[in-house]
Amino acid sequence: MSMDIRGDPQLVASFRSVRKSRSGPWTGLSFDIIPEMVSYSQTGFSFDFVNSNKEIYYSYEISNRSTLTRLVMNQTGKIERYVWLDLSGWIMYWYTPRTQCAAIDSCGPNGVCSLFISPMCSCLQGFKPKSPGDWGLMDGSRGCVRKQPLDCQNRTDGFLKMTAAQLPDTWSSFVDRSMGLEECRARCLMNCSCTAYTNADVRDGGSGCILWFQDLSGLGQFESGQTLYVRLAASEFVHADITHRHEHESEMREEDIELPMFDLSLIHEATNNFAPENKLGQGGFGPVYKGKLRDGLEIAVKRLSKTSKQGTDEFKNEVMLITKLQHRNLVRLLGCCIQVEERMLIYEYMPNKSLDAFLFGVEPVE
Repeated sequence: MSMDIRGDPQLVASFRSVRKSRSGPWTGLSFDIIPEMVSYSQTGFSFDFVNSNKEIYYSYEISNRSTLTRLVMNQTGKIERYVWLDLSGWIMYWYTPRTQCAAIDSCGPNGVCSLFISPMCSCLQGFKPKSPGDWGLMDGSRGCVRKQPLDCQNRTDGFLKMTAAQLPDTWSSFVDRSMGLEECRARCLMNCSCTAYTNADVRDGGSGCILWFQDLSGLGQFESGQTLYVRLAASEFVHADITHRHEHESEMREEDIELPMFDLSLIHEATNNFAPENKLGQGGFGPVYKGKLRDGLEIAVKRLSKTSKQGTDEFKNEVMLITKLQHRNLVRLLGCCIQVEERMLIYEYMPNKSLDAFLFGVEPVE
């Protein structure tokens, strides 16, 4: 057993050079695939995970110093913790992996392992078995492939919100612990190789960002999992929109608007509270301000004028329309903000005189 420090670090059990099982990344409370660690604090165990520029380590302590405990790996690769009891001797307190879903790749690329259903393996929405014949024989090792290719060039892709997810293998992921979920989503949409994203830390409503850039391996679903956003082609959401249209016609749903909702405080910070020097211009919609997010991404914020007669419903309809019109030759809409009395659209920022070059691939003429 060792700490694999690639991507988002995790504990991995290996046989020679072959990775067999993993703990999943640290979520701020426990390792992703070992959520029961949280409850062990009630029996005197405390856990710590440190990931800095200087060191990465995991450690545990016992509040009762007289307690004797040992952690061993047996010949099958199972990791076991024993506690000494005077009357009983060594008893097994805990072990991992506890289920087949903790294996490195139980259901193949883009397959979902779940103990709640039979068969254990299934495909994500928008995916189909790569080898239907093997799938029918309960062998999901070849995984799943997309039904529809992504359309990054025209920027029409959206995200499937998968709840209670066991996170995919993070050995090749990218992690930024200073980035919020809205920025995380925007970054994923801007990279044609990005396939999924989520928060790196689940505490206090979530923070940080994990991005995946290839097929999702080791994906699972269990009760205490977290929310994962999986990239899909826009056509995969059409059926879901039709199904829920009448029930939720007046609600803003994530299935309807495939855009991040930016927090108002983030926009205030990016534009320096809509400072006059950041104002780019004024139109019929309202003023437009230049801003910069914490990760350095430059944005243009269209702020609906408070004197506008456009209401919240009309604004939502306009956002949905613009979303469906996303095209590689249009300045990209990154998200929107609807908080308090504010209604704003957040675009990628295009420098002055750069639209000609963006549309036609030529240098702007001074």
